[in-house]
Amino acid sequence: MQKPACPLASTTALKAGIPVVMLPSTVGGTPAATDLFTLFDDIIQRLTSVQG
Repeated sequence: MQKPACPLASTTALKAGIPVVMLPSTVGGTPAATDLFTLFDDIIQRLTSVQG
């Protein structure tokens, strides 16, 4: 798990009892995000796989 770039996100998530989800912000941001379509696929996969 990566450390969030924004400490406020971690603090807010902890207080709210919800997980922080690290999302790629650009093509190439993760190995799976090789073009615009796979970028959106990766984001959707990460958001739907969260166990909260």
